Amino acid sequence: MMPAKITILAITILIVGLVGPAAAGWKFYDSENNDLIDNYINTLHADTSGSIWIGSNGSGVEKFDGTHHEPYTQLIGLISNTINDITSDSSGTLWFASFYGFCSFDGLITWTQYVQGVGLEHVDIKTMVVDDSGFMWLGTFGAGVLKYDGDTTLAHYTVDSGLADNSTLSSLIDADGNVWFATRGGVSKIDHDGIWTSYTQDNSGLKGDLVYAMVQDPSGYFWLGTDSGLSRFDGAADWVNYTEADDGLAPGAVMAVAVDSLGNIWAGHAWTQAFEVWISVFDGADWTTYNRYNGVGSNANVTDIAVDTSGRVWISTFGDGLTSFEHEASDVTDDSHGNLPATYKLSQNYPNPFNASTKIKYSLSSRAHVDISIYNILGQNIRRLVNSEYAAGEYSVIWDGTDRNGNPAPSGIYFYELKTGDFKEARKMVLMK
Repeated sequence: MMPAKITILAITILIVGLVGPAAAGWKFYDSENNDLIDNYINTLHADTSGSIWIGSNGSGVEKFDGTHHEPYTQLIGLISNTINDITSDSSGTLWFASFYGFCSFDGLITWTQYVQGVGLEHVDIKTMVVDDSGFMWLGTFGAGVLKYDGDTTLAHYTVDSGLADNSTLSSLIDADGNVWFATRGGVSKIDHDGIWTSYTQDNSGLKGDLVYAMVQDPSGYFWLGTDSGLSRFDGAADWVNYTEADDGLAPGAVMAVAVDSLGNIWAGHAWTQAFEVWISVFDGADWTTYNRYNGVGSNANVTDIAVDTSGRVWISTFGDGLTSFEHEASDVTDDSHGNLPATYKLSQNYPNPFNASTKIKYSLSSRAHVDISIYNILGQNIRRLVNSEYAAGEYSVIWDGTDRNGNPAPSGIYFYELKTGDFKEARKMVLMK
């Protein structure tokens, strides 16, 4: 079955706003003072050029770098002026999900629309991701998950397939290439073999079944924003929950989650009884909270959080526009307390040789899509540790000596490789048991 496809060529309009270069601290943008496309924002996406793509609730989308505004609407080629989610694939193509279907944009002039028709019966698309093979994973509201190859419906998954709930809210592709969906009834993962695994309050340590948002950090942990707090999951069996009462997390459901360039976890909350909107930031040890009195100038729900290539954190709201936070220059440092890395670099793992696990450090001089994989002596890819986009900075990831199926790897020589666009570097390590 084939969805209807429409290709459109468009001309971009550029607006220069009355705002200057980003400065450290908080900054606020709205439609009245800064030419923001709309104060009601559903979603954000950071591209590799340093810009933020803003999906509004009725006014189209906008590409924004803090100074220049580039609006796009249905008149130009957008599928709808209300956009639920924005993502990009490995080629840099942008994808936009809506109630009426989805579309792609090459960043220049070509839009391709996938609208309701044969093979695309369910079009209230809340979230979408595109995997390395080019398959589109569409999370709907009420109709489960759809998988497309661009022309043909490959699969339709529902609770009968193993999905936690048919209403999805967020999605991601993890470092191993598994596709995850946050739903109204838990969180679900589909692996390379097409097998679903779902986690709920009943069968795991998940704090709440209503899961709004999720992100995977550079160390491989999943952070899940729920109606009852924030959950951290190692992907196997270890769960840690953070709440207002026990840990100092801000009040309200966690609607958005992101990881900044320093490795801090950002959680955006819904409004509370006091009509206060909060942001919680976790540095690995302590939580710091912000509201409209000490940072976030908003009285509306936080809808999304994104981090651009410079490390600037962007926070969207439903009614009060956009907020950004820029770290102090002294905060953005590498492990040696210097400036951001000047080049891409893959460091030697430590310890090496190793027994149970080893740490792999790597540096990014600019925001990039990162792929770190483990290969055996035959050159076979046995495990992908990282497969995501990160801002410039220093990162590390742990390999626990297992393959992608969770089986212990035998003793021997292995290679690990870092790939970011045109950059590629590999090193050797020894597993000894």
